Amino acid sequence: MRIYTMPFLLAGVLAFSAQVASAEVTVDSVAFAEEVEDREPINALSPSATCEGGQAAGSKVPVFDSASGDTIYFWSKVQAGSSGVLRHTWYMNKDNAWTKTADIELNFVESHSFRTWSSKTIVPSLHIGNWKVEVSTGDDPDTVLCSAKFRVM
Repeated sequence: MRIYTMPFLLAGVLAFSAQVASAEVTVDSVAFAEEVEDREPINALSPSATCEGGQAAGSKVPVFDSASGDTIYFWSKVQAGSSGVLRHTWYMNKDNAWTKTADIELNFVESHSFRTWSSKTIVPSLHIGNWKVEVSTGDDPDTVLCSAKFRVM
């Protein structure tokens, strides 16, 4: 599993603008993608990812075709009023229950806006089904700032 983080100045919103906040951390947008290049998601999955509060009931989730690749990236654009740790926690739905598969800690510094991402290697024989990634902070992992779902086919 690869993790990356890089600060930058606010340049625009790429995927979903949610403004989901906890204390001094705000999740501005998220995306699931096949790659991340120059701190931007490449080949973002369709439909666009959203934080769960921004999804309408019955709305479709992004779909990752495991025949086209073996790595999926979860990208997030965040604002932070102080330094800290951001978490990307990956879950797979097994037997109608969410099972944690990875908990990635991403260090950050105070920034008007930064982009960070984590990735998951997909093994088709093991990982077909529904997934979600939850974003939280290291000092308050029980407060979910964003929960975004996707499906592996």
